[in-house]
Amino acid sequence: MKHDMEKIDRIWKEAIEYVTKDRWATREVDEAIADRIYSRWIRETSEAWTKCGYRDREPLRDALEETFNQHYGEEGGSARLVIFSLLLECRARRGGHVRQGRPEA
Repeated sequence: MKHDMEKIDRIWKEAIEYVTKDRWATREVDEAIADRIYSRWIRETSEAWTKCGYRDREPLRDALEETFNQHYGEEGGSARLVIFSLLLECRARRGGHVRQGRPEA
């Protein structure tokens, strides 16, 4: 477990360092991209959400990865994927968009 946390910390730090090396000049664009992808994911998973109270996060992650890699290449895309995967997961949880009273979700 400690090793996993160290790895996560290292990956997060590397992602932040990558995007801030140029003061994250594309931040507003990246946030707009992530917001559009998130909104689409919410819409596309609404039926499953209503039926079973769960949203599959894999399509969200896949869309972020594909879009950011297309815009920034693998290295830049991966850094943004790490950052926005975490931020959008927090947003979904805070908004109650990932579970409906089911602790396992």
